[in-house]
Amino acid sequence: MTDFNVIIEKGEDGYYISEVIELPGCHSQAKTIDELIERTKEAISLYLEEEREDAKVNFIGLQKIEVKDEQIRQSGSHIFLRHEDGRTTVVPNHPGEKLDRGLLNKILRKDIKISREKFEEFL
Repeated sequence: MTDFNVIIEKGEDGYYISEVIELPGCHSQAKTIDELIERTKEAISLYLEEEREDAKVNFIGLQKIEVKDEQIRQSGSHIFLRHEDGRTTVVPNHPGEKLDRGLLNKILRKDIKISREKFEEFL
């Protein structure tokens, strides 16, 4: 069993948002903390299935990552994406739920490093 450090925030749309520090780009969201913990465990499992165990980092502080939104696979309610340089992100895709604006902004700013306006041009 492995322990992970998870940042939990309240998003702009009222969802709880998680970010797994040791697994750059691993995120989830839910309406309750209990549901968030379960969904985060699912996201971690997917991340670890796709990445080598040694891909984890030792948490020493916060870092920014950049991710191209190329879908590799989906498991349950999460999508695994891989950037062309090998970095990865896991984003939630829960049926009937919109992605919280706070989490979307975090993924755009920190992971993909594009503005919301630029992202909307792709829609």
